[in-house]
Amino acid sequence: GDTRKVQWSSQETVDVWTPSATNTAGDYPLQTTGNLVCGRRVANSVLLFTDIDTHQMDYLGAPLVYGFKKISDSSGVLSPYAIHSGSEITAWLNRSGFWVYDGYVKPLDCPIKDRVMRTVDWTQESLIFCGSNSQFSELIWWCPSVSGTPGRCTYYVAFNFREGIWYDSLADCGISRN
Repeated sequence: GDTRKVQWSSQETVDVWTPSATNTAGDYPLQTTGNLVCGRRVANSVLLFTDIDTHQMDYLGAPLVYGFKKISDSSGVLSPYAIHSGSEITAWLNRSGFWVYDGYVKPLDCPIKDRVMRTVDWTQESLIFCGSNSQFSELIWWCPSVSGTPGRCTYYVAFNFREGIWYDSLADCGISRN
């Protein structure tokens, strides 16, 4: 199939996908050279991530149903699990660093970014997984490490988004956290 096409079923159904004059099913080819990886709901929109950029999908109502626009270059992801989208923050990690969406897509400042970029095994980027610990306002990315076991996430990076504090664990490669 087309790796750039976004499709939706007719309103109030899960099995009517073929557009016609009597339903609201539809599709839209994203205007990108990237391949669609995933989507995440944010406030009143949906962010669509390709492997190279980020698009926004907004509900318009009939007859078009949805509107689409590219909102950022170089902010895509290879792992649909490298993104956290919650009521307080939407953030993700890719080869160029950490990103955040707050109405706009922008780089998320990280004082340990250089160390993270050197530690993550980017040949296994598709394994990156982000989770959250709401009790401590933290996002945690588990990543494959250049010195870790292939196929396993042996390194993590955590961000306390309320306090703006970053930390990581380099125990698998013998480097201290400082």
